[in-house]
Amino acid sequence: MKATHYMIRRGVWQKMKRRDLPYGRRCIKCKWVFKIKRNGVFRSRLVACGYSQIPGVDFTEHFAPVINDITWRILLVAMMIWKLDAWLIDVETAFLHGEFDEGEQIFMNLPVGYDLVDSSIDMSEDCIELMKTAYGTVQGARQWWKKFVSILKDIGFEGGDADPCLMHWNSEHGIVFIGLYVDDCLCIGKPEALELVEAKLKEKGLTLKTEKTLKDYLSCDVSFNEDRTKAVLRQIHLLKTLEKDFGEMHTRPDTANAVRELSKVLDSTTLRAMKEMKRIIKHVLDTKGLGLKIEPVIGSKGVLWNVVAFSDSDYAGDPDSRNHAEAEWIALSEVAKEVLFIPQILETMGVKVEYPIVIRVDNTAAIFMATNVTTNQRTRHVDICTKFVTQYTGPDGILKILFVKGTDNESDIMTKNVTGNLHEKHIPKMMTNIDEGTTK
Repeated sequence: MKATHYMIRRGVWQKMKRRDLPYGRRCIKCKWVFKIKRNGVFRSRLVACGYSQIPGVDFTEHFAPVINDITWRILLVAMMIWKLDAWLIDVETAFLHGEFDEGEQIFMNLPVGYDLVDSSIDMSEDCIELMKTAYGTVQGARQWWKKFVSILKDIGFEGGDADPCLMHWNSEHGIVFIGLYVDDCLCIGKPEALELVEAKLKEKGLTLKTEKTLKDYLSCDVSFNEDRTKAVLRQIHLLKTLEKDFGEMHTRPDTANAVRELSKVLDSTTLRAMKEMKRIIKHVLDTKGLGLKIEPVIGSKGVLWNVVAFSDSDYAGDPDSRNHAEAEWIALSEVAKEVLFIPQILETMGVKVEYPIVIRVDNTAAIFMATNVTTNQRTRHVDICTKFVTQYTGPDGILKILFVKGTDNESDIMTKNVTGNLHEKHIPKMMTNIDEGTTK
């Protein structure tokens, strides 16, 4: 009943009689959810059954942004280059701080066991009106995000247009960056500045759980070498349950192509596909120590950051196909979108980028189409969203497309089946073993 007492003290709801419900309104359901967390803690939580909410009546907007995968890795790079600390700040019972928009009213059944807390309650005649966005409500995540952003802005944080979940504050102890993922915050800065942020958040009435060593974030285990110039990302908890649930591995680019190929037969599985899947699982379990390597070239804060990307495609696996160059062109445009996003994040952080940004491609026809304004019977059907790359190339462009031999293209192993020697050649460039010079 600890959770019920806490919600009562927080003013999450107020009691009312069912007969006093507005005309045409009804109560949504609720239930208790029990979970054993990864750290062994037993957790009980009262959640509203959001699936019973009516769109346009119980809620209007519900989208809540979270930090981009690229953004938080950039924060990791910045931490290593600028020799900053990284703290994880978890806001406890975050959703209970959210407030409904004007005009929104949510009525809910009494939770099981409420009569043990309040003996005056009639479980059949009484109900509650939510005053805060309880867990499970459709708009809960959005309202919490809006509330937390407003708190951060009151402290002095500013946001950017590139990623709404990346904010920064020039405090008296130096700059602080904070990445938001619901109630989990990755804070980068000097220790004094991070302590100031923690104190400011507590002054706003938030209950925090702070980890002053970055070991785990967004389901990725993070390890550093002794001088904190190299980081390795792994997903240990997924490895432990891989035999039961073969999920996406964000830290294993060595299996990217194999997983992509197997995903093509999800609706028509064969014995051969099952055999190949088991082979991939065995490979991942046999190489548990391998993780995604993040190792920037360490320099001073004023040095320009150099961004380089590799692009590749595998259209039908036939280099002589008339569609191969077009597939490479489309792949190049997708890489360009990501590459153009990175400088926006870096500029938000006050980092200067070295232009032009180099994208390496192993197809000369795709390079020609991407760097020249031309329309003929073979290219006029291509969507305009692919042709936009041409606008950013040229003598004064911010992108520079260069040729790279197929055997030197690091992205090859993620798009096609390559030889063992080529696979072993590129893996050390993007992955490393956790036991080789790294520590928690």
